[in-house]
Amino acid sequence: MLEAALSRSRAPRTPRAPRAPPSPLSPLLLSLLLLLRPSSPQSTTTTSSGGGSCLALNGCSGNGICDAATSRCLCYAGYGAASDIATYKAPDCSLRTCPSDKAWVDVARGASVAHAPSECSSAGLCDRTQGRCRCFAGFEGEACQRSSCPGLPACSGHGRCDTIAQLAAEANAEPLGPPTVYGGDPDGATWDEAKVQGCVCDSAWAVGYGAGQRQQPQWAGADCSQQRCPSGDDPRTPDVNEQDCAFYDDNGATWRGVVGSDGQRYLPGAPLPPGVTVAQAATCVPGVNCGLPGNLCYVSCSRRGTCNLLTGTCSCFQGYYGPNCGLKSALG
Repeated sequence: MLEAALSRSRAPRTPRAPRAPPSPLSPLLLSLLLLLRPSSPQSTTTTSSGGGSCLALNGCSGNGICDAATSRCLCYAGYGAASDIATYKAPDCSLRTCPSDKAWVDVARGASVAHAPSECSSAGLCDRTQGRCRCFAGFEGEACQRSSCPGLPACSGHGRCDTIAQLAAEANAEPLGPPTVYGGDPDGATWDEAKVQGCVCDSAWAVGYGAGQRQQPQWAGADCSQQRCPSGDDPRTPDVNEQDCAFYDDNGATWRGVVGSDGQRYLPGAPLPPGVTVAQAATCVPGVNCGLPGNLCYVSCSRRGTCNLLTGTCSCFQGYYGPNCGLKSALG
């Protein structure tokens, strides 16, 4: 057995066939492999003479391209582009910039040139990790470009927050006046037309110069937090209706009808007494800058009590009673 095993080990081995050389890659397959090869940071390098790279700038953080001639990043918009307005731009494009708008306050560049665009409108700080403005108290908007209306919530929940341009066109904004247009020069005289905001207060009664309307709303104050009390005619002056606001403006403070040389007030177009001349011509345009016939002035608590503006209720003087203190006690 030993001899048989030895004889088998000495037997000549059959030689293996030689391996065929690898076939060359076709040009098409080679092109596909090159296209599928992962890109390196240098793929964002612009072609330019002079060499250089932006490896030290984190490959522009994926938010820009590298100018090989200067080894500087050309950041995309929102990350420090040349067109971005920002107080700081990261050279490696790693930080965000924030929205901008006309600055609330800046250094004037001329006798009537100011409010240049500024990041966060110079009314907030930029959170560069998110590209969002953190507005200072009293300002709002993505670029802190609007002033906030007073009150928490805005207008104390008893009004609407409008821009100064919108307020000018409101027929019931206080103080009343003819609707007008404010705007048209956002880079000059009316730079604040869409920036400054104020409240238009709510009212349980109609407000305006029309018949049946009152010239003051129910809710008052810059933040609409004060509630006006019921209105009424003064019971001590039965011959005078203090609530009659026809041809009056400013809730009865300004007479826009005719004033005679005798100091008396006359309705426009009414004949004057003998010997009386016109000392002041009528300036009333009914329904536009003064009350139409039937228009009402607001008279708090009929002038016979004080108003609690927190509750909107009257505290009547002695001898008077009723929700608006418009009733006189027989015992008073």
